[in-house]
Amino acid sequence: MESKTYKYYCGLDIHKESYVGCILDKEDVEIRSHKFPAKKDALVSFLSGISDSECLVIVENCNLWRIAYTMLKNLGFCTFLVPASSARKETGLKKTDYYDAKALAELTRINHLKPLYIPKDIILSYRDLTHHLLRLRRTKVQYMNRIKAELLRSGINYPPKIWNKKGIFWLQSLANVQIKSLINLLLTIKSEEKKIEKEVEKIADSLETTKILQTIPGVGKFLSLLIYAETGE
Repeated sequence: MESKTYKYYCGLDIHKESYVGCILDKEDVEIRSHKFPAKKDALVSFLSGISDSECLVIVENCNLWRIAYTMLKNLGFCTFLVPASSARKETGLKKTDYYDAKALAELTRINHLKPLYIPKDIILSYRDLTHHLLRLRRTKVQYMNRIKAELLRSGINYPPKIWNKKGIFWLQSLANVQIKSLINLLLTIKSEEKKIEKEVEKIADSLETTKILQTIPGVGKFLSLLIYAETGE
């Protein structure tokens, strides 16, 4: 946590359609708190009259944190990201959006919550890309397992190698609607996987850090970018 003391501390409880904010001063006096739409103009209105250099904003690590973080960063506010539910666990306050927001502000004011590392936007984009590829690969395996399960359920014996061109052609020739549907989905996923792999390889070939990582035995282009994306600058 930074040693700087701010004049104001703003906790934001983030939801898809709305935010609940609570602003405390450095003496723990509540300045304002209310619910407002999850839009930039509403956020500007909530923070009106408070200088970006005097206020620290705190949000929890949830699926929607980047939207709020980007808006706050563009407005010039220093923003901390903290682990999800950390504030409520520490205070023992009842579960409401207001108390969640207030706890974030209170605990940060006394320097009790440690912020999570937020990499630069370009690093986040690499992280998103590598995670997307991992999800595609997991989904591909899931569909391959579903196809095998359907073959077993239908009493169809299949050869050891069914994922090469010959095996795929054999699967498509079967008079089984479910398998044909699953094969079509599998082929679509594999096509998207190849596109993302090419993009990952292109990026990995353009960065000095990933090139160095690839000199480690067993570390290829994908893994080098994944390591870089996870560790950051």
